[in-house]
This record gives sequence, C-alpha cells and structure tokens, in this order.
Amino acid sequence: MTNYEDAGKLVFNYIEYNVLETIAEIELTIQNLTLAGADPMAIRELLLYDLDNKGRIFGGLVNGVTGATNLGITSASQVAELLTYVEEGYTRYKWVTVSKNPCFQCAERAGRIELKEYWEAIGYPRSGFSVCGPHCKCHLVPFDYKGKETIILD
Repeated sequence: MTNYEDAGKLVFNYIEYNVLETIAEIELTIQNLTLAGADPMAIRELLLYDLDNKGRIFGGLVNGVTGATNLGITSASQVAELLTYVEEGYTRYKWVTVSKNPCFQCAERAGRIELKEYWEAIGYPRSGFSVCGPHCKCHLVPFDYKGKETIILD
C-alpha cells in the first residue's frame, strides 16, 4: 500500500465488515430469541442493555471501529514512510517484525530484503496478507537499515 487512497479503502472495508457482522449478529439474536418465545419488548431491552454496556454484540462493533481507527493511523504512517523512501531513491526494503509473539508469516519475513514490487505482490505489513491482518505492527525500512530485524514489544 503506497498511497493514501488505498489506505482509506482498507479502513473503509474493515469498518464495513464490522458493521455487517454486527447487523448479522443482531438479526440472529432477534431470530433466536423470537423462536425461544421472547417478547419483542424484552428483546429490545436486551439489545439496549448490550448497547449501553458494550456487551457481546455492540462491544464487538466498538472494538472493530477502534481497530479501524488504529489501522487508519498506522496505514497512513506506513504510506508516509514508503513515499519518503521512494523520494530518497530506495527500491529495496527490509522487513522488520515488530511483536512479542509474531504470526508465523511475519516471523518468516524478519530481515528479508526485497524489491518494492515483491512486497507489493505478497503484501505490505497491515495489508491483510497475513494471519495477523490489521493487527500487524511490522514495518518495511530501507534495505541498508542497521537496527534490529525483530523488535519485541511488551
């Protein structure tokens, strides 16, 4: 992801997925409670309670929107970093894994140096390519970066 438009689309898709998932969960809850004989007012009260207390249904939506916000911030930062590297003439980048417990895909990429086109093809950090998806905290840095290849977060 090397432009802000793609970063925006990624965040929008993440929010849309969470909203649709919440709608489906609400519909399923209403259906199950109705089949169990619950009164419509009782169902309404249960949903309002869940909303007020960020319960199982609406808590998931809040977490999803929070995740999308974090994804937006980190994606914009990643785009800015990569645009700066391109302006400086870099074409090869090193993967830096940033996690206390990285997914196996990010762990395998730690320290790997490839052309920008390679990373575009297999997926940038936080692009959704890996099992850690939007929770990825990894970075691409210029190939001559001399710091750590794996950074452990507490």
